[in-house]
Amino acid sequence: MVLGRCVTLLLLLLLAFQGAAAAAAEPGLLLSRAIAMGNGPAVESFVAQYPVDLNLPLPLHNGLSLRPLSIALTRIQANTQRQLLPHVEREGYLPEYETQMLERLLRLDADPVYQEDRLQAKTPLHLALDLPEKQQLDVLRLLLQFKAEGNLSLQDQQGLTPAAYAAQKQVAAAQWLSNYKASGLSDFNIRHAPFVYARGQKALERFAREEALIAAAFDQDLPAFQSALEALKQAAESPDVYLLEPVGRPLLHQVALNGSAEILTQLHRAGVRISITDFDGRQVMHFLAAQGRPNQIHHLTALAPVTLNARDREGNTPLFYALRAGQADNVTALIKGGANPALRNYAGLSPRELLQQELPNHPGLAGCFSLLESQSN
Repeated sequence: MVLGRCVTLLLLLLLAFQGAAAAAAEPGLLLSRAIAMGNGPAVESFVAQYPVDLNLPLPLHNGLSLRPLSIALTRIQANTQRQLLPHVEREGYLPEYETQMLERLLRLDADPVYQEDRLQAKTPLHLALDLPEKQQLDVLRLLLQFKAEGNLSLQDQQGLTPAAYAAQKQVAAAQWLSNYKASGLSDFNIRHAPFVYARGQKALERFAREEALIAAAFDQDLPAFQSALEALKQAAESPDVYLLEPVGRPLLHQVALNGSAEILTQLHRAGVRISITDFDGRQVMHFLAAQGRPNQIHHLTALAPVTLNARDREGNTPLFYALRAGQADNVTALIKGGANPALRNYAGLSPRELLQQELPNHPGLAGCFSLLESQSN
């Protein structure tokens, strides 16, 4: 890492000794190279010492100019393609990949809402969909956490919005974006401050009521929660509220994870479906299965009909989540509650096969073999 600081310092010293004409052109090129190489420390040092607008295009070696976010989305290689340790020894820093460099640039006030004219008028959301499938959703979540939702209605040169573009490439990403637009930006959920102010006084009042509901739920303040529910009811508004962080998590999921049994009951009685999903298709039981709380599983199944075999976007049931987390008691609770241990996920993996994979990491699951086999027959 000392070498990394030296590399960064040398870059800055090089700038200091450039002539007047060169100084006007070289800084942007050096910054674009630092972004493309994933050199986070160099980017931070450069921005701290030189006036730079991260919303303007930067020159690249091939004559192309792109915005910093576009460079991060198109130039940083996947981590499976680079030898990390030799890179650290040679260059002196650990290269940052898409989400790391993007978050760094976003926190430095790079605006994620724009169209890249030099790349077929694509938005950052379009560019995220050009990444390998495994990286797409992580990058989409990050961009939308930094208020990139303004891109959802923008079309590229082919006339495709991000959701329509995703539909041509990845069904899972297309569904995720569709869910985000329907839930995150609808009249039933205005948790995004820029949209709240744009919609006027009524939206501000609705936002305040939702904030009161969320705050009471997190504080586990039952009287305040009941009061907030009543305020929503009087205004004829739905208590189906989604959180901004994590993006797309229903309030009901967070309440269950917090262990607030009475508040969970109140929310359900107010009309929120137990089967409500987040944008990855996960129901509350998926999350509870990964927690060490079999009592919560019993409470939820007693409260309302629950689909213990519900699948997320990859076909995993709550049983898969319990096994991956090493929660033997939850595995028992799920199977005794009616979960089907023979259901495979969309990749063809069975719970028993997953158990064999996870056993070295979670020896406590050993007793689950007989239970899985007895219920599979």
